[in-house]
Amino acid sequence: MTTQKHKDVDGRLDGERQREFMSAILADLRALERMIAEGKFDEGVRRIGAEQEMFLIDDHWRPAKGVLKLIERLRDSHYT
Repeated sequence: MTTQKHKDVDGRLDGERQREFMSAILADLRALERMIAEGKFDEGVRRIGAEQEMFLIDDHWRPAKGVLKLIERLRDSHYT
């Protein structure tokens, strides 16, 4: 199993780090919306090779606690 050490977070973000985190999420969502609107996804032929990074967050837009336990319970190497 690959190490999860690089994904350890304490869940507490100061104002600037939280703004950067939120900005990164919004930029990714805008890019996804643009790709959908511009028809960047193939239809009909199935292909493999896309990767989407996602974050699990709490009600305060902070990294959710317990994510590593969730990943362990999934027992699927697609989730890291």
